[in-house]
Amino acid sequence: MGRTTAADKKKMLLKIYHTKKEPFNLKELTKLAKAAGLAEKLVQDVNTQLMDDNYVSSDKIGTGNYFWAFPGSQGAQAKKQLDEVRCAASYETTPSPTPSPIPRRRRAAVRDSREPHRPART
Repeated sequence: MGRTTAADKKKMLLKIYHTKKEPFNLKELTKLAKAAGLAEKLVQDVNTQLMDDNYVSSDKIGTGNYFWAFPGSQGAQAKKQLDEVRCAASYETTPSPTPSPIPRRRRAAVRDSREPHRPART
């Protein structure tokens, strides 16, 4: 049996998160990872790497730390980042409106003078 690469270890741990679809504390995660074939000592390091890469979220609830990663969360994060980039790009490329050289009160008079004369109905 060959060595397991770091990428394979990350995939193994992510697979646990995605199949169970629930938050885990480190003790529960270690048990599941051991059953999946990942060494107990590596679980915390691999989990930290996944958190650094934004694949796993964590929060302290009460006195315990809980970790989770749901299958759709990566797509949602990628879409949010894409929308932010598109918004920033459109903001940079949108020209600002230039003010009219004709003052506002004269614009109406100029506009009216361009319209053809219509005789009044009797």
